[in-house]
Amino acid sequence: MNRIEWYWKRLMGHGGRYGVQVRFDTREKTYRPIRSKPDFEVDWSEGTRAIFDAKVCSGASLDISRPTEKTATIVKQIDFMLRRSAVGVPCFFLVHFNARVVRGKQEEAFTYAIPVHEGMAVWREWRSGERTKINRPTASSVGVQVAWDVPHGSRTLSPNLLAAARAVKQVITEAEYV
Repeated sequence: MNRIEWYWKRLMGHGGRYGVQVRFDTREKTYRPIRSKPDFEVDWSEGTRAIFDAKVCSGASLDISRPTEKTATIVKQIDFMLRRSAVGVPCFFLVHFNARVVRGKQEEAFTYAIPVHEGMAVWREWRSGERTKINRPTASSVGVQVAWDVPHGSRTLSPNLLAAARAVKQVITEAEYV
């Protein structure tokens, strides 16, 4: 959230987290949170809007399989972003793959903005049930690498969200998905 606050302090943009929905559990007589929307919606002063969800992946891939108790949230987030992207809003998963060692080989950490749009093969495959994961090679082939930097006047290293949103918007526009 620091990066979004940094944009706001400079009147470059405004954004925030989506609220968490709840449902009443009649058995336990309590409210239970239902995380179903992406993490962030941001509007920048240049007129760019973006909706994205931030994920951290320490394993080989990000699980996007059809609804189970474990994956229900991400499925709802994908559906939400597919609807928003259909009307021209750049939507993406900001996925940070942690560094890891596999069979003695070091894999570096990297961050990708993976566009979410119905026109992309990866999401058509997801809809049909053919795709259940986004692995590191898929992220690098369909996504846009996101640089981390320290914004002027800040001390915190963070992903450049505005550059990511611009790049996703360009990818979607150039591919004529919109």
